[in-house]
Amino acid sequence: MSADPSLQAYPVPAYLYGMGDEDVRRSLRTYMPRTYEKLVASYDVIHICDSGASSYTPTWLRWMADAVIADGLGFVMSGGAESFGGHLTQPPWGDTSVGEVLAVDCRITPLLGRFFKMIVTKPDDPLMASLPFETAPAFHTMNTEASPKEGALTLAVADIPSRDPVAAVIQVGQGRSLSFTPYIASTRASTVPFAGWEFHIDFVCNLHIYPAQIPLPADYLRTHILRNKLAQYSQLRKTVIDILAFADMFGANTAQADDRTTSADQKMAEARALYITKELDESENLIDQAFAGLEQAQILAMKAKDRALIWIYSIEWLAVTGTAMACGFVLWSLMVRRRIYKEVGATRLTTQTTET
Repeated sequence: MSADPSLQAYPVPAYLYGMGDEDVRRSLRTYMPRTYEKLVASYDVIHICDSGASSYTPTWLRWMADAVIADGLGFVMSGGAESFGGHLTQPPWGDTSVGEVLAVDCRITPLLGRFFKMIVTKPDDPLMASLPFETAPAFHTMNTEASPKEGALTLAVADIPSRDPVAAVIQVGQGRSLSFTPYIASTRASTVPFAGWEFHIDFVCNLHIYPAQIPLPADYLRTHILRNKLAQYSQLRKTVIDILAFADMFGANTAQADDRTTSADQKMAEARALYITKELDESENLIDQAFAGLEQAQILAMKAKDRALIWIYSIEWLAVTGTAMACGFVLWSLMVRRRIYKEVGATRLTTQTTET
């Protein structure tokens, strides 16, 4: 989600199967909002993704439901072993306060291990119209059989005989709630083919903009290009910072590279601000300038690293060469000194022993 400047994610790790009960509860105590007022004042959307209902206190569950119904926060629940109908020892979310804002009724009848594609049933809906879903690969794993609630709108279904809803939306009080039943947390296409879709980043971003009842990008191709550039900039910047940190360890002069990096970051900050205000042409121009500046910073950082390391390589070469020459000289000297000795048939000690 960091690829879109209009989104600021605040993740709360709470995955029972991967973390264990104790670590999940510690994480929730640490990161969950302390008061209801902070929840509604600080956030626009709540997303529960593969997290077990038993981990949350009744107070937190009530807060999340009330935030959607009374204060208009958006809500998303996406699939996973602990979402919707629960799994093994996990109770269904429908039995909690949060169940009031779900767009689907879910039953504990796991459908794990199925590959299926999404069939859009409401192509005029803003979320379904935001991307070319007909080109999307298959999903893997839907952990529950679900049916849309009364008043919910089914946006897409699975291409399986039961035609289970993949995406359903409902207006609950002041808020919009989206239930997306497939598992989307994985970024490995080998596990979830959908994660390898070229518009996967855009889908994840749109999945959070839509429940906030904010208009989705009109030009998805243009937005896709900008989001990819923003994501690539973050990766390139990390590479440059790693090179600079490595060079600093050897006392390299990285001032020029640091200045270029700072200048590029300033341009990128301006570009992100322009992106938020939908001035996409100006934003893209600044993004390209920031990329060029960061690429120059990378070149300067590499040169600074090479200058620092040349002395290390030189000292190492001199040390190895000097040691080799000294050893060679000693060996040569010993071989030359052998010439002062003559081969004899018997030593003095042997002669004395014979006489005796």
